[in-house]
Amino acid sequence: MRDESEMKRFLEPKSVAVIGASRLTGPGSFNILENMVNNGFSGDVYPVNPNADEIMGRTCYHGVKDIPAEIDLAVISTPRTVVPRLVRE
Repeated sequence: MRDESEMKRFLEPKSVAVIGASRLTGPGSFNILENMVNNGFSGDVYPVNPNADEIMGRTCYHGVKDIPAEIDLAVISTPRTVVPRLVRE
């Protein structure tokens, strides 16, 4: 049963960290955070960007460790050289 509950967290997350969230919005911006919010994701979304305090009216966290909640899923949208460090966090 443990595998099933872990898969459910992946397929139906209640909270998502968008690591490397973009401050650009609007057509052509390919903003993952914006797409999640505008297309009906009903869970909690936590933007993570060390260079922003707020994105789309949401508090932006400077690092994964700064998020004050449990995260079901992390979407990493950063240069690949940064990914190993982020996974360790």
